Amino acid sequence: MPAAYFLANADVHDLDAYPDYVAAVSPTVARHGGRYLARGGATRVVEGDWTPHRVVLIAFDDGTALDAWLGDPETNAAFAIRHRIATTEAVAIEGLDGATAKGGAYLLAHIDVQDSATFEAYREKVPAVIAQYDGQYIVRGGAHRTVEGAWQPKRLVLLEFADMAAVERFYTSPEYAPLIAMRAAATASEVTILAGVD
Repeated sequence: MPAAYFLANADVHDLDAYPDYVAAVSPTVARHGGRYLARGGATRVVEGDWTPHRVVLIAFDDGTALDAWLGDPETNAAFAIRHRIATTEAVAIEGLDGATAKGGAYLLAHIDVQDSATFEAYREKVPAVIAQYDGQYIVRGGAHRTVEGAWQPKRLVLLEFADMAAVERFYTSPEYAPLIAMRAAATASEVTILAGVD
């Protein structure tokens, strides 16, 4: 089974109470085998108008483990704390079969495909450039569902690189520039670079 991911964007209104939420939720993540990949680190929007606040990305072994975590009464008690202090949008995402997140930095894209033929040409060309810059797909349009808030992304892609500098090298590379133009012609996209946990 492929890995599964919990991706949340939390706008925290009460920073003084946020450590209470972290203290309550972290043991539940660990108990269900989850690993934090990104936990409110630096973000930079490079395309689109999405406004991330505190982005959290958690990896689970598979969808069963993620669902067990989401259904755990202690997880939901922790979420109740978060609901009082933050407005959150969250999705559960199926990872790419055979991909294992190692930790690093991430490029997150939500994509609304409007020209399927051009987008398919982009999909055929981009993996070689990602590999050239030592990146890997961990999510590539896998099934996803909204678990909190109103966010309804069309297609999600998550790439992992060794660090933020590596993501930047890929994104600003001369090899990727024409592919960005190709994707822009075929889609409406929002792309954000995320720092992983230290």
